[in-house]
Amino acid sequence: MKEVTKVLFVISISIILLCACSSNERSLGNGISKKVTKGDIVYYKVPLSKNSYDDIVALSADNIIFFSYETNTIRNYYKYNILNDSLADLGKLDAELSNYNSTVIGDNLFFSIVKSIEGQALSKLYRVGLKKNTLKEIRSDKLYQAFVYAEAMSDSIYFLKGDVKGDIGITYIEEFDTLDNTFKRLAEQQYRRSSESGNGIRHISCYGGKIYAVVSEHNGGTRNYKICEYGKDGKINKAVDINSVKDIIGQEQIDDFRIMGNYFFIKNFSNRAAICEINGDKVNRIIDSEYKLDIATDSTNKDQDYYLFYQRESNNKPILLDVKNNSIIYLDLGLDNTYNKLRFILSDDKYNILVSYMSKDGKEEEKYYLNLLDFINGADKEEIDKEKVLHME
Repeated sequence: MKEVTKVLFVISISIILLCACSSNERSLGNGISKKVTKGDIVYYKVPLSKNSYDDIVALSADNIIFFSYETNTIRNYYKYNILNDSLADLGKLDAELSNYNSTVIGDNLFFSIVKSIEGQALSKLYRVGLKKNTLKEIRSDKLYQAFVYAEAMSDSIYFLKGDVKGDIGITYIEEFDTLDNTFKRLAEQQYRRSSESGNGIRHISCYGGKIYAVVSEHNGGTRNYKICEYGKDGKINKAVDINSVKDIIGQEQIDDFRIMGNYFFIKNFSNRAAICEINGDKVNRIIDSEYKLDIATDSTNKDQDYYLFYQRESNNKPILLDVKNNSIIYLDLGLDNTYNKLRFILSDDKYNILVSYMSKDGKEEEKYYLNLLDFINGADKEEIDKEKVLHME
């Protein structure tokens, strides 16, 4: 579901956007979702066919927010209710690419798009009113790197942005308070290109009222990496050395990073990934994967007890990381799916997920809507062995 290439300081993404809003609702026309009951478990087969959409933005409160192309660049955005088959028109965007990040706060969904103008990125932040089916531009920025990564916590969204001033590359974290619509720069790192010295913020994540950033420290040709914990005042509370994952992030840009209690997930664009435990000032790798290990895409602003992982284009069972009980749960969803290759999984803040399976040739797709908590009882569980690395092939 991610189709955007990120670069530390300079990113060129071409998008043009034109907003038109509507509150009209109609049927998708494919019939309502089929309800399936197996004992105490209930799930739905979703009739949103592969040719009905081009990408999905978010899953929220039984709704799928997606878009489809009207022409090569004109996108129509919709909100589809899984349970009653209602389809609401949200608006049109004239776009070529967009960031995959989105977040739901209350009844609003936020996402950003970026347009490249003379080598610089013009980034626009939008808000979708999920109750009134509205689409509104919130802000526009002209930077070298903008809205590449976004994380939500409580009523705020935190963006990792970047700019270049002469020889200096600047990466910084900016807070958007959605209640009073104000923006504030919280933290900044600078890197001098000519001497290859200084620091850069590579990715961000939020958990437990704190903001976490992967920071690269440069001294000539030497690089070191750490996770810095920031308070909401922008000050660093503590940092932990993560040079033990240099094999993943040393030569590659970071595709995904997530703090999950005392654990973190990190992945590069070559699909090398790991799940690690933070134990004081030490980092222990507990899961290692060289094959498309992904975390379920979510738009929540809340901490979770369970985090869902899966391997794209495989028929391996998804796994849940139970951060409270330090265990791994192997999920046998037991759906009536014809196809076995996982395409994507989206989740919301109530452990509802939308899971897509595709055929071997990638032309056909089946989607299911279910709640993860219904599948935990009776599932195989394994306590995390901190002295052993689990390799997922």
